[in-house]
Amino acid sequence: MRSILILLSLTALLAQDAATPVDPVLDWLPLDTETLVVANYQQTIQQALGGAAANDPAADFQYQHFAQLPSFMFTATTLLNKKMIFAATAARRFRLPPVTAQGAIPLGTSLRDSCTFIQYEAPVNDVVQGALAAYPRESVAQQLAWIVQYLPHQQLPGIPNYKAWIVMLKPDLLLVSPDRDFLETVLQRYRKPKSDKRALPTDAPAWKWIDKTASFWGLRVYDPDSIDDPTSPFITKSWSWDDDKATAFTFQYDSSARALKMTRLSGAAQVPISGDLETGASKAGLVLDRPMDGVLTMNATINPAVAASAGLTYSAMLWSGFFDLN
Repeated sequence: MRSILILLSLTALLAQDAATPVDPVLDWLPLDTETLVVANYQQTIQQALGGAAANDPAADFQYQHFAQLPSFMFTATTLLNKKMIFAATAARRFRLPPVTAQGAIPLGTSLRDSCTFIQYEAPVNDVVQGALAAYPRESVAQQLAWIVQYLPHQQLPGIPNYKAWIVMLKPDLLLVSPDRDFLETVLQRYRKPKSDKRALPTDAPAWKWIDKTASFWGLRVYDPDSIDDPTSPFITKSWSWDDDKATAFTFQYDSSARALKMTRLSGAAQVPISGDLETGASKAGLVLDRPMDGVLTMNATINPAVAASAGLTYSAMLWSGFFDLN
């Protein structure tokens, strides 16, 4: 029995350290990157949309991921049927948008600097270049970038002409970013020799709680100086949880087992658990545990037929600032 447990532990460690296609992206990210979310789905956008319609939480996440990308992703119909290896979004500097003319802030909406990376199974540069031929373009860090407007329903209040820069970094690797500075840093780091210093460093404790081969996963580190971040646990009544010693949050979902795993990491020996979390956990079948000091794990099996259970995938990302409702 003991040998079986040791083997399982070694298997888990190997999964954490296993090389994955998204690994090179980690070296290109700006050093102040706070969040990375990765979907390891080898499917097309069209298949992701179909899975979302079938109420599969994993596919629904993928759908939401693409719903936030510019219009050309959907108007370039040939691109909809190209198989992806992974889709990942990195972000930093979460903040509230400007108030509307009515003096309100849209519910669930945050601004952040970000960049999405989509790795395809085969080259798509001809498809992308054809679809973007009529769009304006400019050079960003010596790389050709097209400028594309977001769809009307994606426009953010107080941010006129919300747009994205699109780069074909490799024939099979597409970058989409609504923030030119973030994109420029990514491109500059891509061209430099690999550095020992990177965002989300390999020795960060949060990596111990992530299987990078999972269907999709996310990592968030918290900046105590981000006083305007609505997702920060350092701000009372934020969208996250109150913990002035919080350090990170991890999230992963295994689509074959429908297993959802979330972890809060803190400098506090006992990670705070709010009454709302305990109540919500009992309703959704979420099992809370403190396996060691400074760690709170939250695990569940997702049932697509149960709204409270499926909704955990969104709650996880809202708690940690991975993703918003815009």
